[in-house]
Amino acid sequence: MGIGTEIGNAKSYKSKIYASDLSTGLRKHQYAFWRFGGPHAQVHTVTATGLSTITCGVATETDILMLSPEVWLERYNGTTQDVGAIAGVLGLNIAGDATSNDRLEYVLGGNAAANRFAFTSGTSKPAYWRVRLYIEDVSALDNCFIGWRKQEAYAAMAVKDATDPLYTEFVGFGLPEGKTAGLLYQVSDVADSGTPTNTSTGFNPGDAGYVDLEVRLTNLTAELFINGSKCGESISKNSEGTAITAQQTVKLTSPTLTTATKFIPTIVLQQTGDTSLVALRELECGQLIDAGLDRNNRE
Repeated sequence: MGIGTEIGNAKSYKSKIYASDLSTGLRKHQYAFWRFGGPHAQVHTVTATGLSTITCGVATETDILMLSPEVWLERYNGTTQDVGAIAGVLGLNIAGDATSNDRLEYVLGGNAAANRFAFTSGTSKPAYWRVRLYIEDVSALDNCFIGWRKQEAYAAMAVKDATDPLYTEFVGFGLPEGKTAGLLYQVSDVADSGTPTNTSTGFNPGDAGYVDLEVRLTNLTAELFINGSKCGESISKNSEGTAITAQQTVKLTSPTLTTATKFIPTIVLQQTGDTSLVALRELECGQLIDAGLDRNNRE
């Protein structure tokens, strides 16, 4: 007998860990983690026969952004991008060329019904999608959405609302142009109402810093977390653990998700010509049990 660690709550016990002890999320590769570590990401165009050469991004083209051998994002170019995903010291710049009326979307696992990270409302086990971003200038930030949206065809660029990613159903964070400067919003729409619901979190990530944005889905509800703290709590550290001036966030009310809707994790940038650097530093997605966050969801 060996000394092992129980996945989920870090409880030590005197037995080995076998595959049957792992959650379905880990067994079925429904967990992903990536942290920026240098200029390793590559973008490939998707063709009928597979992946072609590295590219910047042609209009309405779907590219594969390889972050690591096992973690990749599918990138949809709403318009031609003259600048690809560029690695710098702060992370992977995902803002594109920041030309007015451009659109970029990054979907973990791809925009397909078979997406292994998909969450089906009402039936799937609780899941989370966490992104760590570096934002150079929150007042010069393009409209941005980080969260979950219904799996359906990619939406074209057509800004109905500064925080509307233009899908039938979605819930997550909005960093919108035209709202209170610099504030994060909870952005949601259910059953394509036509106008998203925007609720301020009361939190401003500030300039030239990192912020963790996490959206957890459980049954038909969503919870939003900033730098590891649930909205409604006071936040006094950034995502790197550095002390910041405490900000009291707003306790949010979750929308009721439509039953049996398949949601996929995404980042959407609807560009309006603003030029702030947006760098991807880290991402993580999986079932809550895999992060030790849901002890009631054990198999």
